[in-house]
Amino acid sequence: MSHSLAPAKLSLGYKFTWGIAALGTSLISGIYGALLPIFYQDYLGLAAKWIATASFIYAIWNALNDPLFGYITDATRSRWGRRIPYMRFTAPFLA
Repeated sequence: MSHSLAPAKLSLGYKFTWGIAALGTSLISGIYGALLPIFYQDYLGLAAKWIATASFIYAIWNALNDPLFGYITDATRSRWGRRIPYMRFTAPFLA
């Protein structure tokens, strides 16, 4: 018989702290996402239709790729855990 633990109650201060911590990266991502199409169009001279097409392809790729790799990493069982083997393998390619 399996006993599940009740979810821990998180204080408002704890949630607020995590929200503030995420604010910086969210702002950077938002600004980057808003200004990148302007850069592509004004400085690189790409037509808006090509920027939109690339954004659409990227969104479809993420809609398929993210759940697939989430499933793969969730199903991984190794002595290092589920995520560490993938982080160790991919980190040199991202550096």
